Amino acid sequence: QMDDARLALALALTAASHGADVANYVSVKDILKDENGRATGVLVKDELSGETWSISARVIINATGAYSDGVRKMSNKNAENIIVPSSGIHVVVPELFSPSHKNGLVVPSSDGRVIFLIPWQGKTLVGTTDTKMEAMREVRASAEEVEQVLAEVAPFLSVPPTPQDVCAAWAGVRPLARHPAKGD
Repeated sequence: QMDDARLALALALTAASHGADVANYVSVKDILKDENGRATGVLVKDELSGETWSISARVIINATGAYSDGVRKMSNKNAENIIVPSSGIHVVVPELFSPSHKNGLVVPSSDGRVIFLIPWQGKTLVGTTDTKMEAMREVRASAEEVEQVLAEVAPFLSVPPTPQDVCAAWAGVRPLARHPAKGD
């Protein structure tokens, strides 16, 4: 069972135990460079207190997902965008909607993508939509998107889930890579 929050915490604790600087609610505001243009650290801001400070590093890893282009452009203002942000939702319904073989089910969607149903923490995780975003923004699972996901899996289940069966739903932003020379 995947638990992304526990995975993120485990990664942060492991990194800290090996000497990494770890912080939450901190954003990168600039890439610091030496006189030769080599990146040597970052200027960061605590988004809760407003405090800013510098962090020096031998290596800087841009693991900012859908926000990668913004951080890349701090180092190279002329860098082309290589990320296409896409929002997607997940819906959680009771376990009775899990495939009977308990291994999960991947089915075609009406728009040519795939939709999945997998057992997850005693329930069934269903997803996902894929909506190209023109600009970064906070995303939420709308009632329409939830209904869309449920409608996509309905033909494959003997008893399809309804919006009343939904235990939870959330949205996230995925970084889809694109080749700069080929467009989207």
